[in-house]
Amino acid sequence: MPVLKKGEIKVRATAYGTEVKSTGYVFYSYDKNSSALFFQFRNQNGEPTDIANAKIHLLMILEDDEGKEFIPGQEDFEIISKPGGKAKFVLPEMLLSYQGKVTGYINLDFEDGSHTDEGQFSFRIRRSMITRVLPAMGDKYVQDFEDIKERVEQAEDSTRNDFKDSVERVNKAETKAKSDMQESVDQVNKDYEVWKAEQEEEQTDFESDFADWKTTQETKQTNFESETNKKITDINQTLETTDSQVQETNDALESLDAYTKVETDNKLAGKADKTDVDDLNKKVETSEHGFLTPEKGFENYSTGNEGDVPSQLQYVRIGPLCKIFGTVKNLETIESGAEVVVTTIPAKFSVNVVDIVRGETKNGRSFRARVYNYNNSSFPNQITISSPQNGDGSGLDLSPGNWLNISLIAGIEEQEDRS
Repeated sequence: MPVLKKGEIKVRATAYGTEVKSTGYVFYSYDKNSSALFFQFRNQNGEPTDIANAKIHLLMILEDDEGKEFIPGQEDFEIISKPGGKAKFVLPEMLLSYQGKVTGYINLDFEDGSHTDEGQFSFRIRRSMITRVLPAMGDKYVQDFEDIKERVEQAEDSTRNDFKDSVERVNKAETKAKSDMQESVDQVNKDYEVWKAEQEEEQTDFESDFADWKTTQETKQTNFESETNKKITDINQTLETTDSQVQETNDALESLDAYTKVETDNKLAGKADKTDVDDLNKKVETSEHGFLTPEKGFENYSTGNEGDVPSQLQYVRIGPLCKIFGTVKNLETIESGAEVVVTTIPAKFSVNVVDIVRGETKNGRSFRARVYNYNNSSFPNQITISSPQNGDGSGLDLSPGNWLNISLIAGIEEQEDRS
């Protein structure tokens, strides 16, 4: 039988919730075997839902008739296209006997055990004029066909006007929603531009502050190195003068048996007064030579570094000055960013004048050697190696087996009791 009145319902699964969709369709009690609902099922992404292995469940509630329920059977659905997700439901005579608003709830059950709530829709069923008069008509002439046709057309016009009003309301709501959305987008874009400008300004300020800080640190480093080099130069000059004076004093002491005290004083009078001689004698009396024990990670760390060995560190102390020199061999890698302790000055000495030099390895590489003062929180009275470099000044890691030449001068004072 041909379906003359088709109500198309697009059903789309979505995770955003469902609302009753008013279709605007109106079917009449006289539309027997001529009116049907055509369902088009789609997934959330818009693709057709394959209903080959699905059961369609439809619950219809007649809201104007005390909420009566009408549930069609599976046999009432005609599958038009399984992969295309299309099905047809012809409105049965039993349903058309009701009058009022009908709300439909459509669901799908799949063979794999999954279920989906596909949404809700509504339409209306009205009682046809011809249905009202036929029982009382019998074989009598009631109205001519033109009169019935006019009434039907009036009902259609009313339905059409209702539909037009609904469309206009929907269009107005859509226009307002688009306007509100555009205002929100414009506000977001405006807020983003303000935020972007603030971030760019903060970035510019940060780069400027960082440049100033970097310049300040470089200036401090330059001044520190300059002052350190000056101190080292002064110490070297003092050491040379002291060495010369000590040698003269030693020469004089070696000849002491051949001269009387008067003769000795007369011999030294032309070079220094009595106070200077006493000072030199005191310096000679406080001179000392010894070996320094390397830390673990360097050759001979457990033997005390004394004797006839190729790698050893030793010191010569003359009064308040201490010369540290020698060659050590690293047994572990010295990383470019690390600072490694080589040895520790004996506890009886307190370093109060530090020294920093650029030492060299036997294969032409360099490193920074440094002696720290006794009250340094990280390396008290210790000698460290750091910042290894290639010949071109680039950083590197010193692999094990490098011979490291160290030469430092420190100012010290002797401590009798360190406890």
